Formats: sequence, structure tokens, C-alpha cells
Amino acid sequence: AAKRIDPRRLCHLLQSIFVSHFYSYESLLDNLPHNVLWSDCTQQYIPYITYKKNWTDAIEHCKCYGMRLAVVDTAAKQRLLEQALIGSAIFNDSWTSVWIAANDRAVEGQFVWQPTGKKVQYTNWRSLMPDNYQGYEDCVHVFRGIGFNFKWNDWPCTWLTQVACEEVKKC
Repeated sequence: AAKRIDPRRLCHLLQSIFVSHFYSYESLLDNLPHNVLWSDCTQQYIPYITYKKNWTDAIEHCKCYGMRLAVVDTAAKQRLLEQALIGSAIFNDSWTSVWIAANDRAVEGQFVWQPTGKKVQYTNWRSLMPDNYQGYEDCVHVFRGIGFNFKWNDWPCTWLTQVACEEVKKC
């Protein structure tokens, strides 16, 4: 029987091979399909990556590149993310959205940031959200659609959408 490979190990193996043979880590990040914006005070950037993933796979996807799902915990970071999304070629589609790291999978209605588990303080919810529609909406995405205007919405974690990852560098 064929042995199953852990996708996380495969991701890191492929990343190591790719980086060591073709690019430095920085140029690997530079060659990803994304927009990068630096915030002045935190030296944090949010690349907008165009691959569609479910929320759990989005976490692993970001980890594979040494990043994490975007933690949008201030109005400044919300604006930074919006700028990245507005500048993205695929965000011409008015119905596009991206996953961010907020979720209430552990306790309904208590949103936390993955992976820190810190309670979500800053929010940018669309009116009447979160609503946990039909009891299955535990993960948060930023949605451009009509009437959303980059507001947050809760969504089923299994649905596919684009991913907003970030790399945090200490100043």
C-alpha cells in the first residue's frame, strides 16, 4: 500500500528544495502572485495571494510561505488590507473575498485570532453580521461584494476563497 505523506511536511520539503535551489527566501516571497504593502510602524506586510482555499487550508498555505493568515486587529491594518485588495488585478471582480484569521470555531459568538487565540477587539463587520447563518458560519472573510465594501462577514470555513497572508517583522 502507498504511504500517505503529511501535506505539511511535503509543503516544507518542497519549499526547502525550491528555496535552496532557485531563490533566496526573500525572492521566493517576491515572486508570489501578490501585492505587498508595508505599514510604517509595525513593518508588517499583507500579501494578497490569489489561490482559493478553505479556511483551514488557508492557514497551512500561509505557513508554507513562513507567514500567517492576516490578523486585522486595527483600523490601520484594515486600511492596509483594503489597499492591497484594491490594487490586486483579480479584485476587479466585485464578488471577491479573502480569508482573515478571525474565527469563532471554539465558542460560538466569541471571535478569536488564529493562532494566538486572542479575543477579537477591533471589528469591521457588515451590518447585521456576524449571523452564523444556518449554524455553520465560524470563519471570517473580508468581502468586496455589493453592499459589503470590504466589511467582514462570517462564512462556512469549508467554502473556498482567496487568502490574505501576512509576515510580521519586528521593528
